Amino acid sequence: MGSIAVVGRVPPDHHYLAYLLNVQSFGNVVKVDDPAEILSSGTELVIVPRGTALAQQLWKDRRVASADKQLFGCNEVNQHPVEVFLTRPLPASDTCPGIGPG
Repeated sequence: MGSIAVVGRVPPDHHYLAYLLNVQSFGNVVKVDDPAEILSSGTELVIVPRGTALAQQLWKDRRVASADKQLFGCNEVNQHPVEVFLTRPLPASDTCPGIGPG
């Protein structure tokens, strides 16, 4: 796994998360208007608040894939305040059916 980037106010602290994963953190940015800003950093893991405009943009961007199924399971997705995206897209079989932006 590569570095992580956090956009918005999300738990847990990104420094702690990077430490646990033993990866570099690109830090926390309060607001990003264009996913290209994040992707240009080369990060592999992007953490954003669930249901935000940025999360919806990332859902539509083919350069990233939601990691909801792997992290939370399909039945518990909406119970978590954050959404994690991988910059290496996953196969369709690794995503939750019927779950989309939001």
